[in-house]
Amino acid sequence: MASKDDSAPRWEFGNYEVTGELGRGGMGVVYRARQRNLERPVALKMLVGEGDPRDLARFEREAVAAARIDHPGVVRVYEAGQLHGQSYFAMELVEGEDLERRTSRAPLPPREAARLLASVARAVQHLHDQGVLHRDLKPSNILLDADGVPKVTDFGIARFLAAGPGETTTGAVFGSPSYMAPEQASPELGPLGPATDVHGLGAVLYRTLTGHPPNQGETAMETMLQAIRSAPVPPRQLAPVVPPALEAICLRCLERSPARRYGSAGEVAADLERFLAGEPVEAAGGGLRDRLRRWLMRETNFAVHLLTLLVVAAAKLAAFVARGSRADLLVSGGVGLWIGTCAGLQLLGRRRAGGILWGVTDVAFLTWLLLLTHGVASPALLGYPLVIISAGLWMRVRPVLLTTAASAAACLVLILDAELWHPSRRLPLDGYVIVSVAVLAAGALVSRHVRRARALGLHRR
Repeated sequence: MASKDDSAPRWEFGNYEVTGELGRGGMGVVYRARQRNLERPVALKMLVGEGDPRDLARFEREAVAAARIDHPGVVRVYEAGQLHGQSYFAMELVEGEDLERRTSRAPLPPREAARLLASVARAVQHLHDQGVLHRDLKPSNILLDADGVPKVTDFGIARFLAAGPGETTTGAVFGSPSYMAPEQASPELGPLGPATDVHGLGAVLYRTLTGHPPNQGETAMETMLQAIRSAPVPPRQLAPVVPPALEAICLRCLERSPARRYGSAGEVAADLERFLAGEPVEAAGGGLRDRLRRWLMRETNFAVHLLTLLVVAAAKLAAFVARGSRADLLVSGGVGLWIGTCAGLQLLGRRRAGGILWGVTDVAFLTWLLLLTHGVASPALLGYPLVIISAGLWMRVRPVLLTTAASAAACLVLILDAELWHPSRRLPLDGYVIVSVAVLAAGALVSRHVRRARALGLHRR
């Protein structure tokens, strides 16, 4: 960890001579220092501002958690205390860089990534054996020494496995959104435990293999929503050089359900070591069913969309076979084209415009098919509120508003079609009012829900 300012003036702090700043976070600052009585370099961490008792408690907990660990894969704590009212602890100085900086240049070769994560997993297993849950495993909390050996650090939000439920604030969210487990983003999904750190190992492995975190949204809330409701894109889609067996290990660590992950960090290390030895890995035994399940979790919105349209297409095709109506065949073909268009738009699903394009396309196809059949008099008019609700799943207000506007315009087109060209499709005036109010009410309710969800998406590190 290189000093940010080696030319800064030196100053004394008790038994330490401070020679420069190494890094700074929301709670503390880390200095490069020399412990004078033992003549050794150290990293000296000090709490910034001790007005908040919660910060002081977290700082002291970090020191206690790290001090009870003696493992070559964990940064050691030498001393902790207070001097002139300033809380501090001195720890092993790792001369190198963190894994975040290393992977920001390029992903690691698969075997190097597997070897590094096997070492980290062994260190995490030792933490668990000592009763410590890290809860914030991410590349920036893994330091690489001069020989490239990884060392786990930063126990700022660590928790003792034997601690009671009152140790953390009820409802508080702790961790880094891009790397957190689903149960960290939403406590309703289960208690935190060793499986939480297993997920963290998978998240770090994912970053080392692909250069990207497993969860990545435009805001912290969107990122946490990804962690809660969807599986990450398989690593091989982003980095085809990743061997299937290593991808299987990574995805098993990242399972949404803690029960489906490895039972311990030691099991992760053992499977990575089997991969390095060229032996079959336990994670590769899932087969087609597991791959399908992960795809459904990752693309739930698209899968439901697809299934709904397939049912409609099949129903209309069956109606054509039974009645021989060209309209049924035309609708069936139109729905087939709709399905193909949705599949294409799915490729844009992780881009900003994906929700807008999908919503407007759904409105356009639904309107076209209604014009081909019964227009404003069709029960399929209920499709517009459903399309608006579907737009809300993107958790952005703009797709909801644009889809609502497109639906309202489409209803106006259908009303004009009935009044000007197809009298048989006309509805009483109150029918037109009900249709319009239903569309606008759906848009207002969904957009309000999205705004509230985004406003409540506060994140505490």
